[in-house]
Amino acid sequence: MTEKTNGSGLWQKVPALTAAFSGKGIGPTNFADPAVRTLLVAKARWLALLVVGLYGTCAMVMFIRSPYGFFLSHPQVLFLAGAVAFMVVYNGLCHFFYEKINQLRCNAQFK
Repeated sequence: MTEKTNGSGLWQKVPALTAAFSGKGIGPTNFADPAVRTLLVAKARWLALLVVGLYGTCAMVMFIRSPYGFFLSHPQVLFLAGAVAFMVVYNGLCHFFYEKINQLRCNAQFK
């Protein structure tokens, strides 16, 4: 196959994709390291938040269109939105500021 038919030229134009698919730049894979484990859990949590968010959005749209309507009260909607916002902030802190959080004395209780 030539370069034009297999599309390898596209991957060479996007360095991040090249690094990701070639295995370079992924980072350490020593799962005994707490930093690696915490970042892996944070990445899995992003995926879980995305799935739950999509499910919640689809359920909301279906209930709004149903004969029952959207039956959650305003405090319930605020609680759900607050819980999701808290998880996004918590996961963002764990994912992007792990080095700073790891220096705190009481960080074990928050992981």
